[in-house]
Amino acid sequence: MKLSLLLLTIVLLVNCATGLHTTPSLIEKNALAQTVIPGHPFDHKIFHNSARANNNTLHLYIAGDGIPWIEGKHIAANPTPNKSLALNLMAVDTHNAVLIGRPCYFEMENARNCQPDLWTFARFSQDVVSSMLKATNEWLEIHPHSNIIVIGYSGGGTLAMLLAPHIPNVTAVVTIAGNLNIEHWTKEHDYLPLNQSIDPISSKPPPAQIKQVHIIGGKDKNVTAEITLSYVHKHGGIIWRYPEFNHYCCWLDEWPRILQRLETEL
Repeated sequence: MKLSLLLLTIVLLVNCATGLHTTPSLIEKNALAQTVIPGHPFDHKIFHNSARANNNTLHLYIAGDGIPWIEGKHIAANPTPNKSLALNLMAVDTHNAVLIGRPCYFEMENARNCQPDLWTFARFSQDVVSSMLKATNEWLEIHPHSNIIVIGYSGGGTLAMLLAPHIPNVTAVVTIAGNLNIEHWTKEHDYLPLNQSIDPISSKPPPAQIKQVHIIGGKDKNVTAEITLSYVHKHGGIIWRYPEFNHYCCWLDEWPRILQRLETEL
C-alpha cells in the first residue's frame, strides 16, 4: 500500500513538472513573444503580444497560483498549471499586452534562487513583489506606455494589488477572482497560513487615482465573494458580479466583452 502511494506521488510530481504542454501552441497560435528578464533576486519569464493597438495603453497581466500543492499534501515540483488562464486571457487581448511571470513559473522552476517557498508559503512575500516590480520596470523602460492597467487572476490578483501602486503610469488595477484577504481564504479552506506572505487587506491600498475593479464569480468556491467583498468594504473599489461563473468558467469566453466594458468604463 505504501509503495503504491509513493508511486502515485511520483507520477503526480512528474505530471506537474511537465505542466506547460499547452503553452507552446498558444504562443505560436497568437504570435506571442517571450523572454527572460532578471529581477532581484529572481528571474522572470515575460510574454507579450506584438503591438496590436496603435495607442499608449498597456494591459499588464499576472497569473494565478497554478499548482503549488498536489492533493494538498505534497509540494509540486513545478507550480505552473497545464493551462494558465491569465496567459490565455492575455493571448486573446487585442490591446498591447504583457504577462509578467511569477518567480519559478513558466519553465523557470530551476532558475536562479528558486525554492518551493516561492509558490507555497512565501508566494506573496516582499521578495516576490520586489523582484516582480524590478522585472516589470526593466521591461517598461524598453516598452514605455503612458496608461497601464494591471490585471491579475486569482493569486495574481493578490500580486496585482501589491504591485500596482509602485508601477509608473498605472491608472487602474483589475482583479478576476482575486484573493484579496489571504487570512480569510486560508481559514475558509482550512489551509496552512501563508505566514511569509503579505496580505492585501492588511496593506496600504492603491492611491485614489488608481481605479480598482474587482470581478467575482457567483459560483466561485475557491475565492468566494466574501473574500473580495471584505477587501472592498475596507479599501474601496468597484465590484462586477458574474453570477453563473466559478473560479475557472467562463472567464476566457467572456473576456473580449469584459475588455470592452473596461475600455468603456475606465
